[in-house]
Amino acid sequence: MTTKYHQLLILDRPCKYCKVLELKDLQHGGKMRHDQHNNPYVDFGEVEVTEAMNAEKGTTVLMAIDALKSAMSTEPKEPKVLPKSELKLGYQRSDILPNLPGLATTANQGCAFCKVLRDDLISANLQDGTSDTEESCAKERAIPMEIVITEVTYQFREFETGSELHEDDPKIWLDSLYVYFTVTSGVENIEKSLHYNFCTDASDLCAKWFSLGRLPVVNDRLSAPNLDRIKALISRALEEKPIENVHQEFLPTRLLDLESDCSSGLRLVVTKGDPEISKLDPIQKRYAALSYCWGYAVAWALDTSGSMLYALFREVKKIGTRNHFQCRIYTQIASLHCVIEGNSCLSGFLEPAYSPPTVQINFQSEIHKSISGALYLRMLHPPHETLKVFSEQIGKPIGKPDNPSSADFEEAAWEERGWTFQEDQLSPRKLYFGKRMAYMSSGKLCEAADGTRFSRETYVNMENTLGQTLSGWYNLVKAYTERKLSFEHDKLPAISAFARNICDRFPHQKYFGWPLGI
Repeated sequence: MTTKYHQLLILDRPCKYCKVLELKDLQHGGKMRHDQHNNPYVDFGEVEVTEAMNAEKGTTVLMAIDALKSAMSTEPKEPKVLPKSELKLGYQRSDILPNLPGLATTANQGCAFCKVLRDDLISANLQDGTSDTEESCAKERAIPMEIVITEVTYQFREFETGSELHEDDPKIWLDSLYVYFTVTSGVENIEKSLHYNFCTDASDLCAKWFSLGRLPVVNDRLSAPNLDRIKALISRALEEKPIENVHQEFLPTRLLDLESDCSSGLRLVVTKGDPEISKLDPIQKRYAALSYCWGYAVAWALDTSGSMLYALFREVKKIGTRNHFQCRIYTQIASLHCVIEGNSCLSGFLEPAYSPPTVQINFQSEIHKSISGALYLRMLHPPHETLKVFSEQIGKPIGKPDNPSSADFEEAAWEERGWTFQEDQLSPRKLYFGKRMAYMSSGKLCEAADGTRFSRETYVNMENTLGQTLSGWYNLVKAYTERKLSFEHDKLPAISAFARNICDRFPHQKYFGWPLGI
């Protein structure tokens, strides 16, 4: 079936292989526990770390473990015990590449997971990379190859060490479903894996039962669910007090990117066909909204009307020299609430991201009969990017939990550009728009639209001493010089807000050639 916002496939007619995906928590040794707030959750116990488990981590990890043992006391220690983080479902079947007729048969019989898995295995180009030459690789693609699915597992993750956990709280959370398989290429068997992330609605009973905080995300950036999620993040951000202003209460405004790929040079407020914008020269286009963004006047705060922008454009023409205008803009920056988005309206956060179907698995607990709900499976990245390959060095093809913010931030234009650098660092509240989802950062709140947390490197710490602040200046400048500037002579004003920030925090000082009270 297809919902209003994404394609949803319900696993209501699983084949004999996929029947095991309907997790039986009691059969896997699950027991009901209660957290400090008396919420029930499932606990699958603990396992003793064995040599075989360490061997799965690869030779690199094994060498590090051996080196650590040699450096420490040789006295025998108690075996290491960890929360059980993997549930093996006993899923095994074989098929033939490239068409996978076995999976096609069960998919046509109504098995939703077989349909998704077959499409993803084909898209992953499993027959590529198994030969040294293009000619031999092309020949192998034409020759049927056996693929054996050796196991499917429910993968749990331990909560981060820094998390403040009560002794009664769950130690692990449900993360993903891993599919392990081998592809036979001549005499070589190559072990690989694909995985799908679990998510569920916050109100679903499965959320607390499996300690699953990841929420479903809709690709349509302007859909009602996405907008509601963004509004909720903004409301939480307003409760944070990330920066104490030295002089006056700051009025949040919107930051616009004026060097985008849109022909107008402006986004989100003025369309590319606007006749007034087209008459302006490049300098006026670039700086018109900046004076609007950094103003303190109540009349300008949170107002994106066309008439207000036109009034500002007319004011820009009266200001005179460009240097005067730059000085006015950058010496008034204190802190701001900014919205920074991707490459442009159509190729940035509004561009449809990778949009795979979602598989819904209906869950009914055998331990606690009142616990039931829906778990959703979905790939974050395309199959060829999700594919992991076994090697002796890295071991079993499993990695860290998927981090959407890492990819979204690395691919964003504002991550490379100089004039967004200090805005990103100094803004008390930041709402980022990536191709996959939105992200809110404000004080201790760093949360993505799917409910997962993310981190951003910061060079501004309001609790740092003067010495620590000056020491961090060098790392700040190094990071800034790696950015791109549309106008090379903007290097000084594009970091002036950092100097202004330091002057406000440490008055009656002079730094880096900046005059007192800049």
